[in-house]
Amino acid sequence: GDRGEASIRGNVVGMAFFSRLFDDGKLLRRPDGSKAELVIRQPDPALFPILDRVLPNGAATLNFVDYTARRITESKELLAQLPAKKVKASLIMTLADDNVGVLAQSTTQHIDTLVQEIRKLGWDGFSTRYWIPGELDSTVHYLSRASWEPKTTRVSAHHDLWEGILGNRAGSERLLIGWNHLEDATHTLDKNAIGFGFPVPGMFLKHNNPGETPKWFTDVNDHYTQWMIELYRVQGAPIHRNGGKQLLFYYAKRSEFNVAYLAAVKALKAAATARKAKDLDTAIEQMETAMDQLNGAITSLADVAQGQSDRGLIATFGPKFCLPASGSRVRETARRGRPVGERSRRFGIFRKGVSIERDAVTGPIRCDRMPVLKLHRIRGQAVPGQVAELQVQAFRQARRQVNPPKSSNVFPSETGTP
Repeated sequence: GDRGEASIRGNVVGMAFFSRLFDDGKLLRRPDGSKAELVIRQPDPALFPILDRVLPNGAATLNFVDYTARRITESKELLAQLPAKKVKASLIMTLADDNVGVLAQSTTQHIDTLVQEIRKLGWDGFSTRYWIPGELDSTVHYLSRASWEPKTTRVSAHHDLWEGILGNRAGSERLLIGWNHLEDATHTLDKNAIGFGFPVPGMFLKHNNPGETPKWFTDVNDHYTQWMIELYRVQGAPIHRNGGKQLLFYYAKRSEFNVAYLAAVKALKAAATARKAKDLDTAIEQMETAMDQLNGAITSLADVAQGQSDRGLIATFGPKFCLPASGSRVRETARRGRPVGERSRRFGIFRKGVSIERDAVTGPIRCDRMPVLKLHRIRGQAVPGQVAELQVQAFRQARRQVNPPKSSNVFPSETGTP
């Protein structure tokens, strides 16, 4: 397309300029007589077959093929087109991409494939990029081993790391199952919803539109849930007293974040669907659930925040990215919950003035939600989404008790009323 043509034209012009600038080698010569290495970054893959003819003399390349490791793996035939015997080449591999976003990621399966491929083709090495450095211990450990030992695989590196930390093979096996689910969640998001959690303004509220969540969303949620379950399950095994339990708990709390965030997105869409159908009560319930789940997701991260990366991720969920920044949040989103104040008032829901009375049950129920979530997190027995569903049911039941429906004696024979 036009973008590809513009990229190639720009590359050709750039290569011609660099060749004229550096071919004589004078600009690269240091005061001590040694020569600095010239590295051309990100030449267009369309130029791979002729790189040895268009690069400045002796220049190396740092090559970017696609945004994620999965996508590079699907196009790995491009790697063979680069004349690695004539051009010193390194591959940029993405460990965690901002297009997948704030959710946990792992791409070690595809990283393993790429490492084996560039080794076979004679490439010089690799460089890495990532945006949110969480859940990368296993991937980085694999790269540290595979860089020196060609027989290293993703599975062997995993057991080398986690069996050493835990002190038992069974726990490492369970974690491998969990990490497989994390890899599957990452791949599904990359394939079906690139940009789903991209950290930009409106990251959360862009989901405030009616409709059912697609099948891939359910699959991703299931994978993240199973990853969380395995992380909590392993904590019941005997573990070396070398910080293993603390590390597992750190990952387990971070895994809760993914499940809670997805539950918040699902509730937000349900609120929008109910709003479209003019079902005000359901819209309010679902919006409150979304806010509670989002708060729970942030709390899970905060419980185990250890460094600036963790705190930076929490900061991402501020007003700029997730919620309106002003006090008009309730009016602007409706979409958020009950009106402020004890008395009835005109309130902008569905972009109309609607008179709503404050629900007497809302306060107590809202206050009880967070302790319930925290209790389940400590015990590690329930998925936040399941907890939220139980709370919605309790909310509805409590409301019926405060505002019971008028009896119409539909079944008089059962009540004994003639």
